[in-house]
Parts: sequence; C-alpha cells; structure tokens
Amino acid sequence: MRKILGWLSSLAVLVGCGADGGGDGPSASANVTGSWNAIWQSMNGPDISCSAEGGRLELNQSTGRFTGTYRVQRLTCNGRSSSVSTGAVLNGTIQGNQLAFDLNDAAFHQSGTVTGDDMSGSATWTFSIDGISHTVTGTWSAFRTCGGTAAASAFSC
Repeated sequence: MRKILGWLSSLAVLVGCGADGGGDGPSASANVTGSWNAIWQSMNGPDISCSAEGGRLELNQSTGRFTGTYRVQRLTCNGRSSSVSTGAVLNGTIQGNQLAFDLNDAAFHQSGTVTGDDMSGSATWTFSIDGISHTVTGTWSAFRTCGGTAAASAFSC
C-alpha cells in the first residue's frame, strides 16, 4: 500500500508540474489580450532623439499571434512634437514570454518580454522628417490596465 501511495504521490507531482519526463516540453505563452498604457523612451539615432508618450495598445491574442490598435498622444523628436497618431498593431507574435510586433508596418518594430501585466523591450523605428530618413532605437514599456489580471486605471475598460 505504501508503494502505491508513494507512486501516486510522485505521479501527482509530475502531472501537477506538467512534466513529461523529458523536461524540454513547450511552455505556455503569456497572454497579452487587453488594454495597455505604453511609453517609448531614449529613441536615439544620428542627430535625432525621440520619445512617445500617452501610448495606448488594445491587443487581442490567439494561438501565438496577436493584433490590435495603438494610439500615441505625443511623439517628440528633437523638440518638435506631432499630433495624435493611431493605427494598427501588426505582425504580433508571442512564444513563451517573448513577443514582437509592429506599429502599422515593419518600419516601427518592437520586441521584448511580457511578465503578467508588464511588458518591455527594445524598439527600432525608421521614418522620414522633412525628406530625411532617420532610424532610431530605444526602449519601450507598457502595463496592462484592462483585461488579464489588471484592474481599470487611467482609462475605462
């Protein structure tokens, strides 16, 4: 009887931990569905420095991919600010806690990690100002405000 109880206990631990004996099984991907407040900082390139504030991401995920919309209240480059920018979140992929996505097209690419209601990483943007092409790289971060485990905050859900 003790051997059977011991074996059942061991089996319960393996099943509870998702073990298959190999230790290399795929891990479940994080879920980014929900509303996120976002900011882009230290977006620098040769002779240009940018930041984006008041960012909002609305994301929907299904099986390793996600799409959505974005809104940036203010984009500032070298002291010049632009008006509100909106568009689509495209090419969103997630594997485990690693993610990547574009804002409108591949010229505005983000990659990084998500842990619970926080995500962050690096961004590379290529754009034109006054006919001059610029590429800037920097960091971005976001926190979930609706959906997932987060409660409503600055925006209503």
